[in-house]
Amino acid sequence: MPMTETDRSVYAAVGLALRWAQLFEAEMVTVLLAHGVAHGEFRVRKEAEEFLRGAERKSLNRVIKICLDQVRFEPDVSGTFEEAREARNFLVHQFFGDRAEEFADDVRHAELLEELRELTKLFISAHKFAEMLRELYLRQMPLLEG
Repeated sequence: MPMTETDRSVYAAVGLALRWAQLFEAEMVTVLLAHGVAHGEFRVRKEAEEFLRGAERKSLNRVIKICLDQVRFEPDVSGTFEEAREARNFLVHQFFGDRAEEFADDVRHAELLEELRELTKLFISAHKFAEMLRELYLRQMPLLEG
């Protein structure tokens, strides 16, 4: 069965949402690393590299749980991180299964596209918050002070 143009649009929107979800996940790992360095948890590069290898093997659930346990956010953006985590897991594991009927109905593709646009906006927001946190921690590092 050939793919229609609307099918391609949905797949492209899924790809974009997944890209931002992955960028958010990677940035959360970086936030944890920057937090650890800023607070002297890593003394040598090898310790930081081991931390990164371990963090990259963890699921986003674990990374965010570690982050929320270790880092207090001001303002509190933990709700956005939790929402993005749940949305990412839904997108990866359930989106197409739960939306099979909508995907099969060309008329309802617009609904799928709107839902995917909203997910992408959420992932972009969560990523931007994580970037800001990373920058805050980087400013706390003694090596970067003027």
